[in-house]
Parts: sequence; C-alpha cells; structure tokens
Amino acid sequence: MRKERIGTNIIVMTSHDETSAGNPSGVTGDTGAAGEKISEDIGFEESLERLNYLADKIKEPGTNLEDSLAYYEEAMKYYEICNKILKTAEQKIETIEEVRP
Repeated sequence: MRKERIGTNIIVMTSHDETSAGNPSGVTGDTGAAGEKISEDIGFEESLERLNYLADKIKEPGTNLEDSLAYYEEAMKYYEICNKILKTAEQKIETIEEVRP
C-alpha cells in the first residue's frame, strides 16, 4: 500500500504502484490524477480495475468538482487503454475464425 495525493486535499491508499499503470494507447506523456506517469505496459485487468476505482471515487458524495474532473480525465485514459486491448483481441479472434476451416 502507498499513499497518493489526488486533487488538492484527498489522499488515497492504493494497493498497487500507480507508476506501473500503463498506456498502450500510444499517447505519450500521460499522467494520472496524482501526477504520476502512466506506464506503457499495463494489462487489461489492471486498467479495468483502475477505471472502476476512479468511477467509484467520482460517485462518492464528498468528492468535489475539481477532483471529479481529475478522476474523469484519468478514467478516460484507462478507458482508451481497455478499448484498444479489446479491439486487438477482437481482431485476433476474427483472424483465427477466418483461418479455421
């Protein structure tokens, strides 16, 4: 567990190192809400887990607008990562189906 500062006054405990979060979308220089760089080698499950975490943070009653916007911005980066991974998997399945007799 490590502490991360998100927004102006919120500190969140996370169970994994956010600096290992990924960015297979090809967008370079992306950072999360805590200012950490989003790594390029994150998997689908970790991206989805982070996306769900951010969605929960946005829904919390005490989350202010500024923090909600930061969470949303970061969540969209993870959404793009998940979407790209799913599209790649779909293309692989289509290729396998085409080759199958």
